Amino acid sequence: MTIGGDTAPYVQEFVFKDPRPLRMTPLYGPESGGTRVTIEGESLMTGANIEGLLGFPMNVSCRIECSTMTDNTLYCVTPRVSKTQTMAPVGLTFDGAERTLPSNVEYEYRPDPEITSLQPLKAFRGGGRTITVTGSNLNTVQKPQLVLKQGSTTSNVTDCTIVGSTTLHCPSPRIPEARRRRRQAGGDMYTASLIMDAVGTVQDLQGEFNVEDTMQIVADPYYFPFTGGKREYKGEALTLNG
Repeated sequence: MTIGGDTAPYVQEFVFKDPRPLRMTPLYGPESGGTRVTIEGESLMTGANIEGLLGFPMNVSCRIECSTMTDNTLYCVTPRVSKTQTMAPVGLTFDGAERTLPSNVEYEYRPDPEITSLQPLKAFRGGGRTITVTGSNLNTVQKPQLVLKQGSTTSNVTDCTIVGSTTLHCPSPRIPEARRRRRQAGGDMYTASLIMDAVGTVQDLQGEFNVEDTMQIVADPYYFPFTGGKREYKGEALTLNG
């Protein structure tokens, strides 16, 4: 190395690597995109510019999350497409050098979820009541979530269980304590919506699907203690007051 006419020895090891993407999950997601895809393999942190591509030679770009990369795992987020289709092969480019996953790995864009009902429309402030969401293509998304909103205030988000393509079971979210202290007689009204990758229509159930999305949130049940702190139960009907 020469700097200002002075020369000094400089040794920097340069290593050639051959990146090998091997596996990918999930293998499908909605047309609207937003699906976080995991790609596993070897020497994936090779090169300065890494790009995920769905369907050579169409080269639909899948945005790489650089901050979470390791040599064996990387994540990319799928973009929106205009129609359902299967993208194959799937691969990555490392400074322009293409590497494809095994030929049996394909990514399928499926129809966006559609919602037909959300029941019941009443839940407790403490959350946890099972809300049943019905519709179609509900299993297109890996991690659907339920959220309640009141103006600029958002409740805690809860993860839904995928029962099948037509049904989700979602625990009602817990309302933050600050909102509880401002509750109205008879309960507060919140707007329910879903988070499903980048599918925007499920965030406006009334406007997009004509589905009633106003949920009444009422106080948590409270039971009066038994006289003397306990009551012996001998088979007769047990009455709880609250």
